[in-house]
Amino acid sequence: MKKLLWINISVLAAFSLLVQGHVMAKNTPAAATGAKKDKVEQYRERLEKIIAPVTYSYNPLGKPDPFCPFLRNSSRSKAKQTRPLRTRTVKPPEKCSSPLDCIEVGQLTLVAVVMEPNGNAVAMAQDASGIGYTLKKGMKIGYRGGRIVAITPEKVIIREKIEDLKGNFVNRNRVLYLHPEEQK
Repeated sequence: MKKLLWINISVLAAFSLLVQGHVMAKNTPAAATGAKKDKVEQYRERLEKIIAPVTYSYNPLGKPDPFCPFLRNSSRSKAKQTRPLRTRTVKPPEKCSSPLDCIEVGQLTLVAVVMEPNGNAVAMAQDASGIGYTLKKGMKIGYRGGRIVAITPEKVIIREKIEDLKGNFVNRNRVLYLHPEEQK
């Protein structure tokens, strides 16, 4: 396709030079045609230089690597610098001790909270398919190893251990609200 385009361009350029030379030849005396032929040759040489393919090669010497970070933290130890990046996705376990162990916490909706006179609380949550579960403080929930740390009249707080971008495990609280539309 490119070759065909270059051929068309060169044919059009040559045709325009010939027509221009023919028009000039009619308007000038025969002695001046030699000078015009030289001009036509000059135009042809210039056209060939323009049409000639350009070759380019990249020389990376003395240039920064675009894939390395510009800023480096010099206080990091070499062991941490050479550690390969971990891309870890958390998958649900193949075997679960209870149905709540195989559910992502975000799939649950808090439906009710029952407060007992002695201060204990029981909550009820349901998943997207409408199956209900009772929740008590200290229960394991979710396949990220979450535990219910608190149940209040308005919410249930679940603490999960997740891996951050640096590869460290940190605790994250997930909250299920009884009325989530009021929390926004």
